[in-house]
Amino acid sequence: MTDLDSPVIGHLLGYIEQIATPEEILSFTISADEQARIDALLSRNADDELTAEERIELDHYVQMERRVILMKAKARAELKK
Repeated sequence: MTDLDSPVIGHLLGYIEQIATPEEILSFTISADEQARIDALLSRNADDELTAEERIELDHYVQMERRVILMKAKARAELKK
């Protein structure tokens, strides 16, 4: 289990889904600095140059992206009701 798979993170994201409106969830984006960091990690990964710490960091970004995608899918479904 990774840090992002922990019950506490799941509980926190569930709480965010409850208090944020579907529109707020759908409008969530990462900052330009965060995107630049992800792009740098992806580039280093493609070149097989990631350190162990960077690999963990990239994995966390990927896991969080998956969770955000699920949250946005639920928000879209809620808006269609």
